[in-house]
Amino acid sequence: MMLLNITKNIIKIGMILTSISILGCCKSKSQHILLPIDNVIYFMLDVNNDTTTIIEKKGLYYREVLKYYRDHDNVFTSDYGGDKELLMSVTQLSDSIYTGGRFRRHRILIQKESLNLYSTSIFNIDIKQVPVITIFYDKAYNVKAIRNWLVYTTYKP
Repeated sequence: MMLLNITKNIIKIGMILTSISILGCCKSKSQHILLPIDNVIYFMLDVNNDTTTIIEKKGLYYREVLKYYRDHDNVFTSDYGGDKELLMSVTQLSDSIYTGGRFRRHRILIQKESLNLYSTSIFNIDIKQVPVITIFYDKAYNVKAIRNWLVYTTYKP
């Protein structure tokens, strides 16, 4: 009986390892998963050349939250509102309000948090300003955390 349980456990572990290795071999681009502190959902950074997509996974469903692009001189832009907008920068801190596009009005705030930490916050502005997402990154533009303001959850690697 004990030998049967050990054999079943070995088979389960073998199947899991095989599945992980097959999935790992099939990906040609890099992906990083940021897990929430309170284990509600997670964000995945899907990096493909100069394009990064932030994807939210909730239950069985995935949803693209934001896509941004690396332009020349390490300037990151997005088309969040329908037009090309500055999204991430360590040299140009800004506070900009955009109109038109996908949303009537939205605000993108880029600020320095500490010596080596910067953040970009996106707010939707209709009747009042509502925070949507904040991305925290270092001087090399490595994403360190994402804050989902809809449920006030911070995601860290």
